Amino acid sequence: MRPNFYAVAFLNGIVLCCLSGALCIPLIYDIIFCNSENIKLFIIAIMICMFCGISTIFAYKSDINSLSVQDMYLATTCFWIISSFFSAIPFYLYNINNLDFPSALFEATSGITTTGATIYKDVEILPRSLVLWRFILHLIGGAGIVAIALLISPMLRIGGIRLLQTENSDRNKEFALKATQTAAFFVFTYLGIIIAITVCLAVCGINWFDAFCHSISAISTGGFSTKNLGIEFFNNQTAKIILIGAMFIGGLAFADIMYSIKTGFNHFFKEKQTKIYCSIILIVSSIAIIHQFITTSIDTNGVIDAVFDIVSSATTTGLNTTNSYYFSSFLLIITIILLIIGGCSGSTTGGIKLFRVNVIYSTIKNYILSIIKPFSIQKIKYTNSETQPIFISVFVFLSLLIFIFLISILIISIFSDYSINIILAAVFSCLFNAGFDISFFTHNTICFADLNIVSKTVLIIDMLLGRLELLPIFIAIASSYKRKQTM
Repeated sequence: MRPNFYAVAFLNGIVLCCLSGALCIPLIYDIIFCNSENIKLFIIAIMICMFCGISTIFAYKSDINSLSVQDMYLATTCFWIISSFFSAIPFYLYNINNLDFPSALFEATSGITTTGATIYKDVEILPRSLVLWRFILHLIGGAGIVAIALLISPMLRIGGIRLLQTENSDRNKEFALKATQTAAFFVFTYLGIIIAITVCLAVCGINWFDAFCHSISAISTGGFSTKNLGIEFFNNQTAKIILIGAMFIGGLAFADIMYSIKTGFNHFFKEKQTKIYCSIILIVSSIAIIHQFITTSIDTNGVIDAVFDIVSSATTTGLNTTNSYYFSSFLLIITIILLIIGGCSGSTTGGIKLFRVNVIYSTIKNYILSIIKPFSIQKIKYTNSETQPIFISVFVFLSLLIFIFLISILIISIFSDYSINIILAAVFSCLFNAGFDISFFTHNTICFADLNIVSKTVLIIDMLLGRLELLPIFIAIASSYKRKQTM
């Protein structure tokens, strides 16, 4: 079956129109609070998005048919690529740092994939409207595209959950709701959590703008900050405690949160990956605190910082503190392990996700048992279902992840003279959507802004692959290639 490129183009036209609506938010903010100093950045971007979006919608409206699974993977991949491309326009037009377009695209992709890596060495000199746009991209990446997918799916006579599932290679529980109801409930729940966190941060002394931006950054596990020093700028331990809770929520499967709100929270901690997620954070935080207590003097602030850094790493948020915590090799290794594992499947965290880690663990355990008891029948199970097909998808995912990791390192090393530790840090941070700056791993002064165009392009691709969890992009490419062969 040939991919339905017309329907995919129509969907992306709708996404562009929605993106132009999102661009109106920083435009209005600039008019009200910034004396219209940078409205041209957003007016031009809105006009370009509206023109391309409306043109695409009218050009392909008459060619809409039902989408196949391959078409949904292609549509989802295009959502992220096109959204990243057009979201970069305001960054490119703002020429205070003379950004080339790959650098602007890097910033936009980092925002919309909730990676949190930045090419700006000094974010505090940026106009507030542009700073706000960075966090709106986190919001779009965390909830916006999902909501759009759920809303437009009835037009194509497909289930909203089916389109949502193409965003990653795992399956979350389905809701007995219509797509529009699900979208509304999803958006209101997401925004309600953000508003609650914003109010809490404002009450404890953070100004409303910074509170709103950091609440988005934490709940979307993005990692952008309004300050160069990040959360340390505010020197507010209460704010850190609130953000710990926000990042923790961001690392949970959002489908589980929604399901629990509708049916009761008795179900919530019965989920296997939720229990593993909570256990990991509790155990590793305890280890970090004990290690700090043994090696250095630690007070209440040190305990809060240690837990903050562990949760930030476990959720791949990247809102790290700037104390001596990271200069311990033992804790740095723990941090890297947490970044590799990531949070729950169905969240916006990076990494390989706890769902896959548990499948790998179950597979290894059953393999060892089969050797010890060769005549017994060992079935690999996850919850109540056998996981043989799931194991195959996990194996494919890990194989592709290692392949992309190595290829990215190879390409950057060919076109640059950076040291291997810098290349490893950059690729790791982007492919796993960790967002930590290169200096975090290498204690080097180099940052993403200093990388060449080829390196930034590779890292942009890595961020998209990491956010989509690899498989949708490869399926989309394979579908397109298959169509060329049949033409």
